[in-house]
Amino acid sequence: MIKVALALFHFSEITVVLTSEVYFKKVLSGPLDLESTGSTQIYEAAAIRSVRQCANVCAMTGGCVSLTYSQTGAVCRLYNTTLNATPNPQAPVDTTYFNVIKRVPALDCGNVADSMSGVYEVRPRGMGNTISVWCDMETDGGGWTVFQRRQNGAVDFNRDWAGYETGFGDLTGEFWLGNAYIHIITCGGSYELRIDLADSNGERRYAQYSYFIVEGAASKYTMTLSGYSGDAGDSFGIHSGMAFTTPDRDHDIWDSDTFSGNCAIKRVAGWWFADCGQCSLNGVYHVGTQTGFGHGLHWHHWKGELYSLEKCTMMIRRRP
Repeated sequence: MIKVALALFHFSEITVVLTSEVYFKKVLSGPLDLESTGSTQIYEAAAIRSVRQCANVCAMTGGCVSLTYSQTGAVCRLYNTTLNATPNPQAPVDTTYFNVIKRVPALDCGNVADSMSGVYEVRPRGMGNTISVWCDMETDGGGWTVFQRRQNGAVDFNRDWAGYETGFGDLTGEFWLGNAYIHIITCGGSYELRIDLADSNGERRYAQYSYFIVEGAASKYTMTLSGYSGDAGDSFGIHSGMAFTTPDRDHDIWDSDTFSGNCAIKRVAGWWFADCGQCSLNGVYHVGTQTGFGHGLHWHHWKGELYSLEKCTMMIRRRP
C-alpha cells in the first residue's frame, strides 16, 4: 500500500509531513552516495534502519525538500523538489512518500519535537546562524537547553575570560556552552534554571529557579535569578546580581579587612562569584573531600564547601 503523508510535526529547522507520530533525532550513521544530477533525486542511501533515520538524513542534507523510504532494501532517497502526489509506479509497494513543506527555526530545546536527549541545532532570537546545544528531553518534562555539565573531570574549567565567553568542551561530555550564548538565549524570553547535583554515593539533589537571565558583555555577563525551589538548598541565590569573574577578569566583591583578591584564582574556576561563596560548580574536579578549600564542585547548603560533587548539570528552559 502506498502511504501519503497527512499530519504535521516540527523538527528543529524543518516541518515534515508524516503519516503518524514520529520523533526525530539528527543522527547520520554513514556517508551518502551522490546520484545523477540529471533528475530531482540527489542522494540515495541503503541500509537506513527506518523512515525516521531517513528523515534525519534529509534534515541534515542541504537542498533536500522531500524523501521516499522503502522497507525493501531499507533504501532512503532524497529529492530537491516536492514530490508529486502520484507515486512512481516502479516504486516498491511499501514506499512511503514525504514532503518537507517549510522551515521553522528552533529557538531552543523547547522547540525541538523529539523525546530523545542529544545534540541539536537551534537558532535563538537575535542570531543569524544556528548553534549546537545539548537538549535534555527527559528531566521534568524535557525541553531543557544544557549550558554546563561536569561528570568525570575530562575538561579543564580553569579558563580565561575569552574561553568562558565563547565556550569549551564536548557537548556529549563535559562543557560550558559560552556566556555569549547563554546571554543570547536567556534574553530572548523568560527562562527558568535547573541545577542537578550528585555526590559520589549516587545521591541526587536539585535546585530550580523560576527566573534566570544573563546580561551581555557590556555588563560583564551579570547573572540574575530568583524563585528558588528544590531539595538542594539555595546556595546560588547569594550570587544573583554578580558579574562573571575569571582569573584574568576580577569582578567579584571579595574585599574585606582580612582578605581580598580574585575568587576565580582562589576557587580555580570562572563563576558568578560574590565573596567566593556559597557555590562553585566550575572548580577543580575532585570527588568527595577536596584537597583544597573550596576548590571543587561545591554546594554549601547540601555538602558544604569542603565536599566536591561528582556530577552537576545546569540547564535552562523557556517559560510559557
